[in-house]
Amino acid sequence: MRSNIGNAVKMAKATVIMGTSDSTVVKVRLAATWGKFWYLILLHTKRVNATHHAGLTGVSSAFLASRAMRAAPMNPVFFLSKLLGSVGGLGKAAVIGFSTMGFLSPDDTPFSMIDVLVLYYSRHGATEQLAREIAQGIDSVKGASARIRTVPPVSTTCEATSPDIPAEGPPYAELSDLKECAGLAVGSPTRFGNMAAALKYFIDSTAGAWLAGDLENKPFCVFTTTSTMHGGQESTLLSMALPFIHHGMLWMGIPYSEQALNDTESGGTPYGASHRSGPKGGLPLTDHERQLARAQGVRLAKAALALQPLNAGQT
Repeated sequence: MRSNIGNAVKMAKATVIMGTSDSTVVKVRLAATWGKFWYLILLHTKRVNATHHAGLTGVSSAFLASRAMRAAPMNPVFFLSKLLGSVGGLGKAAVIGFSTMGFLSPDDTPFSMIDVLVLYYSRHGATEQLAREIAQGIDSVKGASARIRTVPPVSTTCEATSPDIPAEGPPYAELSDLKECAGLAVGSPTRFGNMAAALKYFIDSTAGAWLAGDLENKPFCVFTTTSTMHGGQESTLLSMALPFIHHGMLWMGIPYSEQALNDTESGGTPYGASHRSGPKGGLPLTDHERQLARAQGVRLAKAALALQPLNAGQT
């Protein structure tokens, strides 16, 4: 039977990521005869976030579904309902049924949640730390959930390719992540006052999203890290924002009403969160850098929620 199914047989890939910066990654492969599923459970800072993305392939047209859920601690019935959600309306029906029976509270229902995409490239981990802080800010806003994604490095060897799932850390971004998100945080270390080539490579592949208007009227913010205080933070943030302005997005900076922006002696700019990692990249985030990153995540999430009526039906 397996030989008859042929290409319709896909492998479901589940990545379980535990911890924050030092993640333990466990890969589980499950056979699925009529599609492919990715189930991602991100456990960090005593908060559980899970996103799932299902692609169903076959003679019928492809069905894509992606939502985020949050619980602390995780409600197993809630997770089951999200698992069923990968096959369409069955998941919603399950949630309604479980709510009626008292297993789920109205606040647990995932269908009103929005995803805010945190997309970054990090070479040595400093930018990832900043991304995690922004994600925590997003997750602190009721009704919003951070979807963390990265991009693979680029190579000067044309034949070099990366695996579909990275060996550690969050999964690689797909164009569908852009379409499905309600807001976007983009981060990269500086490279001569500009974003890293790996992130630029991914952005250059978004022409289809630009033509479709997938990002129009959605809020975005930018963040960066440098090894020195004047290593190009502001020029990197400004240039990194330009493609998303072309996409029709709305830029969210950091206002000076955030006291940490006035007090910081390291990273932090009105254009976006930043971090000075030191010549060897070993400096931890300062309290001010951490505060500003979380504040930026909160502001982005609140803006995304406020803009939902304008963007109704876009995703």
